[in-house]
Amino acid sequence: MTLNTRIWTTIKNTSVALPISILDIFSGYIVFQILYLIEDIPQLLIIYPMILTARGGLNGILTGNISTGLHLGTIKPSFRNNTEEFHTLVTSILLLSIYTGIYIGFISNLNLFKSEISALDTPLVLLTSLNTVVLTAYISIPIAMYIAGKTFYSALDPDMILYPMTSTISDLLSSLIFTLISLGIYLLLYSYPYIVIILTVSALLPTAFVAMKYGFTEIGKDILKETFPLLTVLATISWITGNVLALLMEDIILYPMILVVFPAFATLMGDVGSIIGSITTTKLYLGELKPRINNIIELAPEILGLEIVNIAVLSIATGLSAYLTMASIPTLISIYFRLFLAQIIIMVLLCIITVGVAFITFKNGLNADNFVIPIETSSMDLLTISIIYLTITFI
Repeated sequence: MTLNTRIWTTIKNTSVALPISILDIFSGYIVFQILYLIEDIPQLLIIYPMILTARGGLNGILTGNISTGLHLGTIKPSFRNNTEEFHTLVTSILLLSIYTGIYIGFISNLNLFKSEISALDTPLVLLTSLNTVVLTAYISIPIAMYIAGKTFYSALDPDMILYPMTSTISDLLSSLIFTLISLGIYLLLYSYPYIVIILTVSALLPTAFVAMKYGFTEIGKDILKETFPLLTVLATISWITGNVLALLMEDIILYPMILVVFPAFATLMGDVGSIIGSITTTKLYLGELKPRINNIIELAPEILGLEIVNIAVLSIATGLSAYLTMASIPTLISIYFRLFLAQIIIMVLLCIITVGVAFITFKNGLNADNFVIPIETSSMDLLTISIIYLTITFI
């Protein structure tokens, strides 16, 4: 395959997947509707990117294993009558969702830059994060498998399609559920706390049912063993991300388009990284790529094709966020310039991190699919908000 053909093939495939990230504008717009509540309880602004990162990491483990399993034949492109490996994967994702939801709720009460936390914050944040992550998992897993089947039967590459499409859908679901849950718990917690407890326990029952029905195999133990500490680290990194985002509270109030465009921008960069990661891991397992640092240049055509589509999607997303928040033309131009500069910096770091993690895990005999996308999405979220903070504050 010639270089031009590889570039064009990447553009064709990613033009189907990456524009979906534009829908994440509505994730930010949904949360924008409770900006008044976020001003009253800043902890919600901290856990919002943490929830998106957690869902991104869990979704990365799910879709990474599915796409590789489809290529290897260990997972069928159907939700029903699937393999034991698939059922174990689903059970693992649900258990990990409960853990990450609880962990986010606890760690978010430790603030880096501010210390004031009201008595309402702790139970509200804990219950919001737990219910949001778990409920989103119940909906997003069947959707991921449906998209995987359609992609596989359409002769498209799941490595380039599955994660980008499901990550955006997952973000929309997470944002909608986050908004509804936080509002509902805020209104009910002190008036009818028993209702909140009953609903939370009910939300956990399906996981218990799935675990008892399919049991737990050695594959499941391996997934938990590899990803449990990883998700803990990633959630901690995303806690820093949330704290940095909280530093932009005043800017967000003045320029709401920052909050609206942030999920789309973060998802877009995460999707680009996931595509690079999925391509890399698949090529490694198929023997088409050797895990040596100088072999990164072999991925240049795919990276160039991704960047072309990336710039086009970023332009549309920024314009739409300005329209939804009725931002002025000068504000639009100013924010777009900063985001464009940020994505160039992030793209370079993203390639180094993603390919580097794939090579290191593969050489050490670990399942690269359990590490590449979760590490990439979480590190990109932190780098994204940090670089946005720097470009907005100092440029």
